Amino acid sequence: MKGKSTTIVLIFIAMIAGSQIPVEKMEKELIEVKKEIDEQASYIRGGLEKKDDYISEFQKKVSIEFTVDTFKIERLCSKRMELDFSTAGTVQAISALNSDYDKLLNKYFKMLNTRLSTGDQAILKQSQRNWIAFRDSEIKLISTLRADEYSGGGTIQRIFQASYVMELTKKRVLDIVTYLYDIAD
Repeated sequence: MKGKSTTIVLIFIAMIAGSQIPVEKMEKELIEVKKEIDEQASYIRGGLEKKDDYISEFQKKVSIEFTVDTFKIERLCSKRMELDFSTAGTVQAISALNSDYDKLLNKYFKMLNTRLSTGDQAILKQSQRNWIAFRDSEIKLISTLRADEYSGGGTIQRIFQASYVMELTKKRVLDIVTYLYDIAD
């Protein structure tokens, strides 16, 4: 359900009249936005570190880190769309968010991998290879279904496609983090 609400919000933003700003201005704005987001993230981290309702120190570490990581990339995506809410700007923001989730996927995959025995690492790696094959196949299907002949066309299809692809990566990150939570200290 959350994926659908994300898509609906992205569609709404894209439907608002487009406004493209020059790349140089966008880059300057993003530098300031990133500083602001880092400050907000620091505040959030501080609040979470004061909480004492975690099962273990490891779970606390992962939970705080994941919350801060996702806050930062989601907030940055929102700001990118505020700065350029044209179709192209929205697609670029979602694509950047997908790239950021992919980086988190690698980060948390490595964390999970280091917590497993050598034999079990091979199982995780095979699972990841299988997921990559699934993802690639799913992207082909999404691309096919977004074609004019099936979707009815329109530039909004680019936003749908970018959103669906991003949701695939985001879901895998959530799965990996859930596996990390499940591992006892």
